[in-house]
Amino acid sequence: MEFTTPTRRPLRVAAAVVEVLAALMLAGLAWWCWHRGVIVTVRRGVAMNRIDGRWWAIATGVATLAGLLLLDAGRHVRVYVSQTTP
Repeated sequence: MEFTTPTRRPLRVAAAVVEVLAALMLAGLAWWCWHRGVIVTVRRGVAMNRIDGRWWAIATGVATLAGLLLLDAGRHVRVYVSQTTP
């Protein structure tokens, strides 16, 4: 009698979809943080831009995390495809 372990193929696809959706939400958050880091001041009719580095650092970290999630989602899809094709 042979025992086979159950495959986790549907979980891989679900994980990839969830990671892509999370990456999209994180990309929106990174965009918001990036624009929040730019402070425009108008003095004597001249607009000056000031940069708040904390917000840009947060945006960079969030964008990096979104990229890592996309890479992991691609890995899940690649493993799923390699398991289903002979």
